[in-house]
Amino acid sequence: RRVVVAGMLNNQAQKIESAFKDKLDIRFWSKDQSADNLRSMLSHADCAIGMVGFLAHSHDAILKASKVPYTPVSGGVSQVKQALEHLLET
Repeated sequence: RRVVVAGMLNNQAQKIESAFKDKLDIRFWSKDQSADNLRSMLSHADCAIGMVGFLAHSHDAILKASKVPYTPVSGGVSQVKQALEHLLET
């Protein structure tokens, strides 16, 4: 599965990437990238996870409006890990 994770810092993304590299194709979007880049990433994704505490409302709205299933998480890295593990179970 191709997953977009939005709102992570680079060091957080590295931890997630190493934990799931053989299981999921994860692409990370951070707020220093453009909204158009987020839309482009979503057009090639199967699902998305957003760290809502670290996203602007406009970026959260893009995630919600996309055609892929979107899981907002309010916690940190552990919440994202749980969401990714749930994806693997379904």
